[in-house]
Amino acid sequence: MSSISFSSVTISLSTDDQLPLYLQIARQIRPLIEQGRLRPGERLPSSRQLAQDLGVSRTTSSNCYDLLISEGYLLGVPKKGVFIAHHLPSLMPSLMSEPLVPVNAGIHPDISDDGLRFDSGADVSLFPNQIWRRCLQQGWCEPPRQLLEGTMQSGLPALREAVVGYLHVMRGLSVKPNQVIITAGNRDAISLLLSALKRISGYSSPSVWLENPCYPALAESVSSMGVKLDALTIDAEGAVCPPKMSGQLAAILTPSRQYPLGVVMSSRRRQEWLDLCSQHNQSGQTLWLIEDDYDSEFIYQGRAQAPLMNADTQQHTLLVGSFSKILFRSLRIGYIVAPDQLVPALLSSQQALGSMASLPLQPALAIFLTQDYFATHLRKMRRVYQQRRDHLLQLLHAKLPDEFQITSTSTGMHLVAHLNPESDLTDDQLAWVASDLGLTLERLSNHYFTGEPQQGLLLGFSALSEPYMNEGVERLLQAIQIIRKSRSTLLKGRMKYSD
Repeated sequence: MSSISFSSVTISLSTDDQLPLYLQIARQIRPLIEQGRLRPGERLPSSRQLAQDLGVSRTTSSNCYDLLISEGYLLGVPKKGVFIAHHLPSLMPSLMSEPLVPVNAGIHPDISDDGLRFDSGADVSLFPNQIWRRCLQQGWCEPPRQLLEGTMQSGLPALREAVVGYLHVMRGLSVKPNQVIITAGNRDAISLLLSALKRISGYSSPSVWLENPCYPALAESVSSMGVKLDALTIDAEGAVCPPKMSGQLAAILTPSRQYPLGVVMSSRRRQEWLDLCSQHNQSGQTLWLIEDDYDSEFIYQGRAQAPLMNADTQQHTLLVGSFSKILFRSLRIGYIVAPDQLVPALLSSQQALGSMASLPLQPALAIFLTQDYFATHLRKMRRVYQQRRDHLLQLLHAKLPDEFQITSTSTGMHLVAHLNPESDLTDDQLAWVASDLGLTLERLSNHYFTGEPQQGLLLGFSALSEPYMNEGVERLLQAIQIIRKSRSTLLKGRMKYSD
């Protein structure tokens, strides 16, 4: 038994408990937040400090914080720490009166004791490690001096040239190497872009249009820069153009595949956005379109549409992309493609903020892209992910109740399971109960930064083997049954009391 004090409260762990340690910690923190004993804005110990105080691994404490952040109870602020969220998820009554099935019962050997999740990341077990090792060795045989000194501000020239070739082949986009700036991924790119656009616009309190729902960390990152968020509604054709503009600096869009809803923007809607941008700029007010090229590489039927930049005659469109989602998360290398007129402002902002992209890995990635290793790996992963998507679709259609509407997809790495408005279930409830079964669920409602959120689950398939998916769906069904049984028992008790 070990414990840690948060002032007047205590967290206790027991090795006799059937739940993994990180779930024990999370299960005790939630009610402390809901009861107000841990107050909004209060800072929690770092994951390292929590691990030391409780005598657990750093992985355990990090998994606990990651779970509570995904559920909306905590907020991670870069370089500052982990805090109690100000806007908590909808609270639910305790449903866990039934004893739980041991979380390790019947688990496939590929599933770790740290818990299950429907992961939409790259399957790193299929990454060509030996080829990557050769690329690393070749890239560092005679590294340029600027690489060692870290003075390549916009990225390794060989990588920028490789990105130009990649975009020409994969996206039909013709650009020059000087238009490419290497970043540490999409969030780094968005921060760099908004910093540069704020400088040249002169807006004291800028605002941007942002799709609602969106990636929660993106909304937090933009807000942390002092930029106001204006919500864009999503319909069957993608982000809806606002009826009127009121000084917005930019619109951040995901035309290739909207995250998290998975909608591919129609050709008509793309043209509406380009027309809106043109009209706005001709009126003397500058509007930039920032296109996050999310999931454009994984197309299972048909062809991906060309980026907005291809059809933008006003040169006010920027393209943002990342290789981390395709290869492996820790790569943290992406890019910005900018019109010539904006490149100096971006380089100036990058110099002021400091480059976050890893230089040592850039030579290897340049070789991986130019030697056809990337294209070969991508073709392989498309086949694998398509098979996994099909398997998960069959499972969900066969086993989930009718109150779930499963959105199929011809692109991407996850499915969306919407809950019907008539359902008495919520994604908060499902995530709560499933977490005590060792299953982490990503809630659709957590991706809305304003308004009434839709209810549903995001179910990734790309990083899961079929046995892993089977076990995940079984635990999801078990969570639904526990909720149903708890409500039935409660209703019977009320009827008996009324008699």
